Amino acid sequence: MTAGGAGHQLRLLRIGCVSDPEHWPAALRDDDAILVTSRDLSAEGDAEIRVATSGPEPYDVVLLDLPDDDDLLDLVADIARNAPRAAVVVVTSGPDTTVASAAARLGVDGCILRDVSQPASVPHEIRMAVARRSQLLALADEAARLMGEATSMRRFAQTVAHDLRGPMSTLRLQVMEMSAEGTATSRDIALVLASVERSCTYVHDLLAAVTPGAEVTRELVDISVELIQAAAAAGAESDMILEGDGDLGSIIGPPVLIRQAIVNIVTNAVRHANLPDRPLMIRVRREPHPADPSIVDICIEDNGPGILPALREASLRGVSATTQRTVNGLGLRITRSALTRQGGELRLESAPDGGLLVRLRFAGQ
Repeated sequence: MTAGGAGHQLRLLRIGCVSDPEHWPAALRDDDAILVTSRDLSAEGDAEIRVATSGPEPYDVVLLDLPDDDDLLDLVADIARNAPRAAVVVVTSGPDTTVASAAARLGVDGCILRDVSQPASVPHEIRMAVARRSQLLALADEAARLMGEATSMRRFAQTVAHDLRGPMSTLRLQVMEMSAEGTATSRDIALVLASVERSCTYVHDLLAAVTPGAEVTRELVDISVELIQAAAAAGAESDMILEGDGDLGSIIGPPVLIRQAIVNIVTNAVRHANLPDRPLMIRVRREPHPADPSIVDICIEDNGPGILPALREASLRGVSATTQRTVNGLGLRITRSALTRQGGELRLESAPDGGLLVRLRFAGQ
């Protein structure tokens, strides 16, 4: 919704026709920047409001020109449910009526008097109501965005904590054993330091990947090695087929994110595609881009139930339908964000045999 700037014609739905058509309604009809549609509802209710406010283009404002009674207040609530982004303006008999006060408490965006002394001011009041609604919607959208970011960051922190718990527990045991035995060698100390270094690198690279403008480490990553290690860790090494004689070459990119993406995808395939009536199969191939040699796709597909197209975006966010699978949404969401900033892409598609195909696209190769 816009506030009715230059070149924008406000779409106004007028419900009810109580006011004298030659009074302020005439000012609306004469304003070329406001397109008025009138509808006289025979009975108030959600169903009729849905019909009145539905259409290929939403209304910017709904004007209620009805008698001052409780039915008017019910209509305000109905419109809030069925046309939440439209401004609501109520025509009242006076500014101090019970209905006018109640309508204000319900969150209407404007009230105009039925016998307003300056009818020509009504179009301006309509535009002001639309502007107020636009500001409220912008604030609501921003609040929703911030809530989404807060949720994502909370899940991100949980993922980092989960991924670090194992290495830190191992490190703790190593230090305890060395302390108990009192025989720590230079090799033992080197192993502990290497473990700490790997954990620090993981945190640094992961934080860089989710921080806009941060420099992300890019290295050559042997895709075949990462796939085989991920499959072995998931107990599915014998179920994976690497096309191209088993050598998929290397990819230039953030090593931590590539590794986490592969682990997430392989673990997801083992969890959902390992069905009793058919053996698990994970097939991986490398596809060059037909028009740009600097772009390479790594396609990982399984023979599981797949994910319906309409549910793939929600699945990436970790939301699962009753019979659908998720794909460790946060890990892949972080990976997708990092790839997108580098000109790459992560997509969920249908595999030829009906399973899931995860396409990792890397740019700048």
